[in-house]
Amino acid sequence: MTQQHPPTVGDTITVTHRIAAAPGAVVAARPPLDSTVATLVAPPVVTREGDSVQIAYTVAVWASGRNQLVVPGAIVVDQRGHVETLAAVRADVVVSS
Repeated sequence: MTQQHPPTVGDTITVTHRIAAAPGAVVAARPPLDSTVATLVAPPVVTREGDSVQIAYTVAVWASGRNQLVVPGAIVVDQRGHVETLAAVRADVVVSS
């Protein structure tokens, strides 16, 4: 995530993540759990772009300073029905007080 001005405590931000996903694969985004860092305020938005998928999470941030938001890995189901659960993603979030 790129920020020009860090958000302040209570602001809403969007954290994005891109994963490889073959055409025809189904991707289920698993949202971050409520934490002292951030709370999900809308369902994740999954957008396909060729052989990848972008997942956008809109969250309200609660902790000032440099924080890591942990997002459980997405679930990818390919056209043959093979299911893969990806590793969790850590997003650095800088929040002003």
